Amino acid sequence: MDKAIAQYDMAAPTPLTTAKQITLQDLKAEVIEAWGSFAEFQGFLPQVDEMKKEIRRQFGDLRYRRIWEQAYSYYGAMFWISCNALEAYETFTRFFCKEDAPDWAIALMPDALDVFLAHSEGIQTIRSGLEQLLYYNDPKDWDQSEHFFNLIREKEGPVREATEHVLSLRSGRLPATK
Repeated sequence: MDKAIAQYDMAAPTPLTTAKQITLQDLKAEVIEAWGSFAEFQGFLPQVDEMKKEIRRQFGDLRYRRIWEQAYSYYGAMFWISCNALEAYETFTRFFCKEDAPDWAIALMPDALDVFLAHSEGIQTIRSGLEQLLYYNDPKDWDQSEHFFNLIREKEGPVREATEHVLSLRSGRLPATK
């Protein structure tokens, strides 16, 4: 393989966060915390060496900020999906809520949403959460869910369509039937 092509293939993936938002060292610490919570919930004792092997296997070269971002999003979302300790609508009002989240975490929310959409339990959590939002109909919950709705609007497919349908039910603007 040509040396120039090999260098191109090894280019660092583009990160979503900056060092001004969070240092790489702090991001790694956040990943360790998210992974530790997920590991403990799954019933095994978290060990940093095992975590690094898992991240390398699943996401790639640990030298890159983008790899650590993906790992943070993945383990945070998987912990949330797995724990089911809260009402499903709290996925929107707490996990995807921008209100108290730092800028760097907000920048990684699209990655976390992708984890939810790729996981059957994540999709079920979203479905149940939408039903609960309609049932409880608390204006504060709707306001806190706005960032989630904006993220979903950027996606194609049935989850976006279901979300748009729920929003139309709430507003009383039902779409025309085909």
